[in-house]
Amino acid sequence: MLRKLTHYTTALVFLCAIAAVYQVVVVAWLTPPEIERVAFAPRTQLQLGDTLGDLFAEGSWQRGKCKRLQTADGMLLFENWEQTTTDQWKLWPITVVIGRGSDDQGSNAPIVMEAHQGAELKFTGSLDVMSGGAPPIQRGRMIGEVTITRRDPTTPDDELSIRTSNVGIDNQKIWTTEKIEMELGQARMIGRDLTVHLTTAASRPMMQPGDGGLLDRMELIYLDQLTIPLENGPLWAAADATANDSRYQMQKASDALAVVRIQCGGRLEYDFAINQLMLRDSVALIHEIENAKADRFDCDTLELTLRDPSNESLVRDGPLDWITRIKATGAPLVADLPNLDLRFAAGQIDLQAARGLIHADGNQGIEVHRAGIHARLEAIVYQFDPKMPAAIGTIDARGIGIVQFDGSDLPIHRAQWSDGFKLQSLSTKAPGESSDPLDGDFGFWIDGEVQTWLADGGRFNAGSIEGVLKPAVMTPAFATTDAAGDAETVRPRLVPDWISANDSVHLDTASIAADTEQLQLFFVNAESANGNRMEPSANSTKGNENSIRQLVVQPTSGSPTTVPVARRRPTIRGNLITAKLSMNESGIHAGDLSVVGDVLLTHTVDVAGEPMLAKLTGEQLRLIDGGGEDVLHLGSGTTSPARFELGDGYFVGPVIQIRPSDNVVWINEAGEFRIPTAALPNGLSSNRNNRGDVDNGGSELTWVQPPLCRWEGEMVFDGKTAVLTEGIEIVASVINGRDPWDVKINGDRMEIVLNDGVQVRDLKTMRSATIQRIDLTESASKPLIVEAVQHAADGLTEAKHLLHAKQLTLVPASDDAPVGIEAAAKIAAGGKLFGTGPGWYRSWNRGDADSMTGIHLAYNDRMQGDFVSRSLQFLKGVRVGVREVSNWDDIFDARNMDALRNGQSTLDCDQLRFSIAPDQRNGPRIPGLSTPWETQATGGVVFRTQSERGLLECTATRAAYASGKDLFTLQGAPNRPAIFRQTRPDGQPGPEGAVSTMSLRLKTMEVENMQLERLNIGH
Repeated sequence: MLRKLTHYTTALVFLCAIAAVYQVVVVAWLTPPEIERVAFAPRTQLQLGDTLGDLFAEGSWQRGKCKRLQTADGMLLFENWEQTTTDQWKLWPITVVIGRGSDDQGSNAPIVMEAHQGAELKFTGSLDVMSGGAPPIQRGRMIGEVTITRRDPTTPDDELSIRTSNVGIDNQKIWTTEKIEMELGQARMIGRDLTVHLTTAASRPMMQPGDGGLLDRMELIYLDQLTIPLENGPLWAAADATANDSRYQMQKASDALAVVRIQCGGRLEYDFAINQLMLRDSVALIHEIENAKADRFDCDTLELTLRDPSNESLVRDGPLDWITRIKATGAPLVADLPNLDLRFAAGQIDLQAARGLIHADGNQGIEVHRAGIHARLEAIVYQFDPKMPAAIGTIDARGIGIVQFDGSDLPIHRAQWSDGFKLQSLSTKAPGESSDPLDGDFGFWIDGEVQTWLADGGRFNAGSIEGVLKPAVMTPAFATTDAAGDAETVRPRLVPDWISANDSVHLDTASIAADTEQLQLFFVNAESANGNRMEPSANSTKGNENSIRQLVVQPTSGSPTTVPVARRRPTIRGNLITAKLSMNESGIHAGDLSVVGDVLLTHTVDVAGEPMLAKLTGEQLRLIDGGGEDVLHLGSGTTSPARFELGDGYFVGPVIQIRPSDNVVWINEAGEFRIPTAALPNGLSSNRNNRGDVDNGGSELTWVQPPLCRWEGEMVFDGKTAVLTEGIEIVASVINGRDPWDVKINGDRMEIVLNDGVQVRDLKTMRSATIQRIDLTESASKPLIVEAVQHAADGLTEAKHLLHAKQLTLVPASDDAPVGIEAAAKIAAGGKLFGTGPGWYRSWNRGDADSMTGIHLAYNDRMQGDFVSRSLQFLKGVRVGVREVSNWDDIFDARNMDALRNGQSTLDCDQLRFSIAPDQRNGPRIPGLSTPWETQATGGVVFRTQSERGLLECTATRAAYASGKDLFTLQGAPNRPAIFRQTRPDGQPGPEGAVSTMSLRLKTMEVENMQLERLNIGH
């Protein structure tokens, strides 16, 4: 016991000590300081009108002595009540304010529901009408006519008003199956069976920020009418029915009243959380403008998402600024918009305004009809700048597409492709940086078996087409003048900058046909870079027939309508065709054409009123027309030389260049040409009349085939002089009188000079041109040789002639000889030939049926010939040898004929003249018989001939021989008689004598006439 007491006392003392220490040390630190007491203001009694004064007018029963019950979601106002069960009451008249509850912050736009006949309400708990509070409403029914309003003093134009009857209500929704009339601002809706879902705690975080977050979504089962007036005017301008052209005479949007009507055969839903309107089953949107046709949009379903319509801080410049997304579907959906001259049909369309994206497609594709353009597409995606929707964006139409153009002024009637079409801006500026809707260039691509049908019935096909369009300001061709006399303002539009077509490009029209692997078109303005307007060259203004444009021609705006004629259309073929086109108000004109690879161009041109086919082939072709520089440049490849065919003539060479502006034709290296018969100068062309007689102004020369000229250097023609260098060859077939001749000339250089210059661009001037002379020269490696072969009418060769000279000059028709030829050598008018020696002449003439006579003539000075008299004259150091030959190629040298055989002759003289017998020049030719000819020798004549009667040697001043009569004549001078000496076949001397003149027949040695001065009979 004592022990326990001791323990107890010890513990008590210890605890007291601890308590004393705590009181002294700890309590002083824990005790708060003394604070002066402040008196609170008396509590203010909450009055009804303080919180609902902005909703109800002064004197209304809601602001009088009525009962007010406050729940977590709102307020319940009523005057009379009757309790039917513990938690169910009948209240009348009744007003429900949603948005001013105990848990709310006090909405500026609460929902107010009024029913004068009252409502039957069931609460979640017991209701004490005297407490001022109430449990949440579980469900209820408002009896009779009901009005539902949402008022916002800050936006009175957006007030909501619904008039209906017998409305059900709970803590999640408000509904009625009766008819409703709803007004939102100036919009008006009439329908039946409406359900308005209220926001819940789970859905409120998804609501848009603002005061209108009490409504979750609305459902209307039956929509009878939905009308939305457009305060700022129609969505787009109305087409003026009284205007001459509805595309350009438009009313301003603010000048007309407009309204949008929405019809729907199914359910209408509006989600307030995402501001989305959904319509289903036979949806129709009708855009009505005063005094204009209505625009209509029909679809099966429509989803319209608005862009925060209650946010007044957003800048809205157009209808798209109110829209976030529009999505519509149909089978198909159809938009018929006459005020935009647009009709659209598709399976579905999706417009995302915030992203600037429109996507449309369908199982049957889409159809677009706009201003005479009808398109069927598989799908289309349109990307635009949301900040500037009026600017052209990116159009991407994937898959098959068909476009038809009804405008008569358009060159294309129809176009189609298999892979897709795309158009997009190539501007490097940031979106919204420029206010010009057509600022910058635009690129386009068309892929996959592109086919186009042209307005003239032609077709244009390609594997793909791409190009660039650029903005331009041009006056429309149908511009009119208003009442004030002002012309219509020019309007901007897109014009092509360049276009490229690839893969099996084919153009087939009534005016031209073209085939290529790649076609490139470059478009330039009608004004050049230095500001000067591009005009046709001076000569081209005379007409297309006088221009290089004859080879590539298109009608102009001033071209008269003509009756089509039967002639071949132009054709162009090549691996790459490039053209530069100039544009102005009158149309498009080709100024620069280039063709590369396997070139073929054909065209029919007029020469002296007759059509002539022109054909150009080669590896490269360049045709420039206009701007003062006209050029036709035709180049060759390794396997395809440059060839320019014109009628029955042509030019061939590595490079053929024709410059009509400089009046130059140039072929840079070896080539050949044949002048067309229709373009042969006067004096070189002729025709035969119906009787077969020659009719060419008195000339007997007729070209069987125009002359062919070849050269190894270059050919240059400047309109007056044509020069061929470094080895030339000329081949021609003519009819002289009635005798066909084949002529061939070889030499080093040829120069053709015309009396009057001609215009290269005008082929008709070639017909009126006259040749002054033709000069032929030789070089050490390329001798000048002229070969002429005479044929009979049956084609049998009658004679062959070869002529060699250092230089030859041909004067087709002139009274004057060239410089260097003495006056005595002038010959009467007609074709003449002049040559310089030393040279030689060879001929082969058919005699009897089994014989042929050859002649070799050598001369030292010069020669001259006359084609009219068919004669040749050789001067100085002339030596002639005559003998039989075995064939047309058998040759001999007269200078080595010292010992003569039977039938051989030699003649030495200073001058020698050969000619056709005068009585045979125009006589009929007998096939198989030689042409009689004559020769005259003067000055130191030495004649030697061997026959069966021996050798005859003669010396005379003059000698002559006529082959037709076999008559040889010797003449001496007054003081120097002619000497003759005969040696018999056995070698014995024969008669020898001197005569003034003597005529004998060489074959028989019979003397026909003789004036003897001295005679020695011999042995």
